[in-house]
Amino acid sequence: MSKVIICDGDSWTGGHEINPDLEGTDGMFVNHPDNDKYRLPKLWPDKLGKKLNDVEIHNIAHAGSSNDGIVRRVTRKVMGMLLEHRAKDLYVIVGWTSPERKDFFYKNGRQKHWETMYPAQLQQNFGDDKDLKKFYNIYLEKFWNEEEFLDRYIQQNLFLHYFLKEHKIKHLFFDAFYEANTDSSSGIVNSLSVDDIIQNSHQYDKIEHYALTTEYHKVRQDIVFPISFRNFLLKQKDRKFTQSLFDEFHPSEEAQELWTKKIVSRIKRDIYG
Repeated sequence: MSKVIICDGDSWTGGHEINPDLEGTDGMFVNHPDNDKYRLPKLWPDKLGKKLNDVEIHNIAHAGSSNDGIVRRVTRKVMGMLLEHRAKDLYVIVGWTSPERKDFFYKNGRQKHWETMYPAQLQQNFGDDKDLKKFYNIYLEKFWNEEEFLDRYIQQNLFLHYFLKEHKIKHLFFDAFYEANTDSSSGIVNSLSVDDIIQNSHQYDKIEHYALTTEYHKVRQDIVFPISFRNFLLKQKDRKFTQSLFDEFHPSEEAQELWTKKIVSRIKRDIYG
């Protein structure tokens, strides 16, 4: 039986472009099925599939996704796939996005959907929904902070790792354009490290702090790729070449190919031994 590789993340995994021939079409968006033939071949999951033997790629990433959304999609997808596949035939790759993004379940009359908040983007567009805009402003002023979103990021890493481990599914995580343990960030000022969050939080005593810090770093060391997608691109020696690897903030197709070549040996080792 062929291996099934489930890939999830934000636009660095799922793409950000709409086929020019489809732009302006009513209801069109990046992840619309009609746009798949245009966007998917440009991305590292599709390119990875071409470098591996007998694999089936499922790219379920969404442009603009939060880590909340990634965790929801992966857990649902895995549970569905386990009804038809053996755990040893599944492999999961997650490209974490910026932890400052947060999802809320939005309900307004018949409208029900997950709404992602982007606090680093202060001009988020809510259209004519004044209540949602008011909620966002209160959230931004009173509830959004590094302590909250980095603590949530820790829990997301640990939860998804142990969920997949419990089901005996091998997996690899990487940071797309954010590294929680470095000074690099996604446009937000990252003055705190993950260790700061654990050490200074009122939620943890000294024993809990030591245990959680140790466990978090152990998990990260075991299953997280050692460099983010973005920092890998920035470390290319030729500066002009490096600049060509970005389409505004997103990686170009050439950059997607370079990232595929960077991670493929690790994935082959995990899958084939």
